[in-house]
Amino acid sequence: MIELRNISYSYTANSSENTVAVKNVNLKIDKGEFIGIAGHTGSGKTTVAQILAGLVTPTEGSILIDGEEISDSKAAARKLRSRVGIVFQYPEHQLFEETVYRDIAFGPKNKGMSESEIDECVRKSAELVHLKEEYFEKSPFDLSGGQKRRVAIAGVIATKPSVLILDEPAAGLDPVGRERLLSELHRIRREQGTTIILISHSMEDLARNAERIVLLNKGEKLTDAPAGEIFTNSQLLKKCGLQLPEITQVINMLNQAGMALPENIFTVEDACRAIQKYMEVEK
Repeated sequence: MIELRNISYSYTANSSENTVAVKNVNLKIDKGEFIGIAGHTGSGKTTVAQILAGLVTPTEGSILIDGEEISDSKAAARKLRSRVGIVFQYPEHQLFEETVYRDIAFGPKNKGMSESEIDECVRKSAELVHLKEEYFEKSPFDLSGGQKRRVAIAGVIATKPSVLILDEPAAGLDPVGRERLLSELHRIRREQGTTIILISHSMEDLARNAERIVLLNKGEKLTDAPAGEIFTNSQLLKKCGLQLPEITQVINMLNQAGMALPENIFTVEDACRAIQKYMEVEK
C-alpha cells in the first residue's frame, strides 16, 4: 500500500552543517498490519512517521503508493496526508477547538462532508474509542490525559485514514488506561481494516500488540522482522539502546534459578500460563 525506498532526510542544524535524521530507510506497509517501530531517542522514529504522514519531504529516495511511484514531492505529500493519520505523543498539542465534538468534526468538515456525514463520522469515531456523548460539549482541555488521547485519536480516525500512526500513545497513562487504549487500537483495526503503526519505547506494549517490529538506530533501519524474532535477539536490542520485555527478563532469571520454562515468552499472559503448566508438572 505504501512503500519507502532508500529514504533519507537531513535537516540543517546551523548555517553550515546538515544533520542526517534518517538514512537509506526501506519500509513497506500493507493493509491491515499492526507494525511496531522502536529505537532509542534520536533513532529516527518520529521522522519516519512524519514522512509516512506526508508532513516531512524526504531529502532522497522515493515513495510508492499502491505500487505507483509518486515523483512529485507535493503530490506524494497530498496523497499520504489523505491516507495516513498521525497522533503525536502529546495529544493536547492536537486539540484546539472549544468542544470535543467540534474537535473531532474538524477533519471531516475540512474534507467537505455534509453536516449529516460529519455527525455520523463524529459519533462513529467517538464510539470506536469508547468516548461517551456526554463529553461532546465539554472542552477537550478539561479532560484527563487518557480522555484527551481518545479525542485526538477519534479526530484522526474521523477522517477515515487507511493508516493510523501513534507516537507513544500510552505514555503517562496508568495500567488500566494503557490497556484500554491499546485494546481500542485493535478494535479500530478489526472494525475499520486500518493499518496501525505503533511507535513506542515500551517493549511490553510492542510484544503484546505488534506483529512485526522495525528497529531503528541512528537513523538507519537495523531490522524489520516478526516480533518473536526481535525479542530473541537481546544483543540487537541492546545495540538499539533497548531491552527485552521485563517479563522476559524475569523468565530468564527463573530459568537460571533452575526452572525449565520456554524461552520465547514476551507477555505476562504467556508467562502465567507457562508457570502454571510448570507447577502442575512438578506436582
